[in-house]
Amino acid sequence: MKLRKPCSCKALIKAIDAYIRKADDDIEKNLRQAGFVSPKKTVARMKEIERELTELLEADTKFIITTIQDYDGVEEFIRERWPDLQNDQDLVAKLTKTFEKQFSEAIPEYMAGYAKRIESDIELESIVLTHATTGWISDWSGELSHMMKLNDNSVIEKILNEALKNGDSVQTTAQKIADSGLRDPGYRSRRVATTELLRAHSVAQHESIVESPAVEMHMWRHSGWRQYARENHMAIDGQTVYKNEPFTLYGADGGVYNPMYPRDGILPPGESINCGCLEQPIVSEYVLGLSLEERNRLRDETIAELNREYDSSEIMLNTKEDPIREILGSAMESHPTETSDMVKELTGYGVDITYRENAMGYSPNPSPGNPGKIIMDPEASYSAWLHERQHAMDDQDSGWMGFRNFADPETAVRFESNAYDKEIEFAESLGYNDIVERLKALKEDRIREVLGDEEN
Repeated sequence: MKLRKPCSCKALIKAIDAYIRKADDDIEKNLRQAGFVSPKKTVARMKEIERELTELLEADTKFIITTIQDYDGVEEFIRERWPDLQNDQDLVAKLTKTFEKQFSEAIPEYMAGYAKRIESDIELESIVLTHATTGWISDWSGELSHMMKLNDNSVIEKILNEALKNGDSVQTTAQKIADSGLRDPGYRSRRVATTELLRAHSVAQHESIVESPAVEMHMWRHSGWRQYARENHMAIDGQTVYKNEPFTLYGADGGVYNPMYPRDGILPPGESINCGCLEQPIVSEYVLGLSLEERNRLRDETIAELNREYDSSEIMLNTKEDPIREILGSAMESHPTETSDMVKELTGYGVDITYRENAMGYSPNPSPGNPGKIIMDPEASYSAWLHERQHAMDDQDSGWMGFRNFADPETAVRFESNAYDKEIEFAESLGYNDIVERLKALKEDRIREVLGDEEN
């Protein structure tokens, strides 16, 4: 078993911080020294993403500032226009498109570089992304965009509430929004661009590790920069586990996290921003000694198995219909506070939440002991949120056993019954008897599907 060359990135975190503050441009040199592939192209792409994000965020804030001044008072704006602006998905769609494009271009390039380091003779045509990684590109692009939109909404909401309390004019309120930093988002755009491209490196490197038949285990390597170091990241330097198992990180917030790699999306921002840690492959010399043809065969088998696991998780626990939406509309329209609280609760447990049009479902984590993810249509009803939350809570109560739970038909049926019962109870509380009957029918159909008895 061969230990790959350790990380020598003493100044990386300092360089990242300096770059974000525009203090210097040493990040390219430090990325190279730390062991990141394509450092020059990475920095160029950081600047490209920063520019695109700045343009989108500036335009959105300018529109809100202009719109509020069309009203006679702040109270009128809050009542008549702000709800629509809060729920408008135009910015989210544009941000998502930007992130998807950048990730789709960057990750295959980075992965090829990391794969070559593991197996120098690997053929480029053998380097492909698994379904999980292509799914991650789509899911994380949407989730990240929603988080950025919610952050802006939160800042503006606070300003509006203070303006209402103080009796400020719309002109004064518009100026406060402009002065809040939203109109000049350069720093935030740079921070997001930097963090997300380093995250793309993590995803690409992890993909090269899980696909390679030569890699048996992976190790967490701290960057080595002590002045800017996180003590909890230093504490797991050298932690080694099998490559399909997560690391254990004790968070600065007191939580326990199980990331598959540094800057994993399940980690809170405080554990990802400015993080320069790396994932290090531990390679089997025996497998490296096999012929390229044999290694390619093993790689193809691994990729096929990974794709089967991911595809089966994507169709599991999927809510096909959302009847209450026809009456109440989206959760953010009918129950904005309750939905926001639910999202905070779920993410606090480590559940990933991804927004995707025309999709609703809970996907258990392939690795036991780790929370799964909720995939949710942005327009889904509060009832649908109750349904998917129940799936996550049942998974949590089982110890996050994931696929192992749903391989047992009896357990899967119980989980489905629990989730539909939450929706039925909600509909009954509102007196929607016709919806109750439709939900009961959906529940019966889903149970038959789980048991493999769809026709009977």
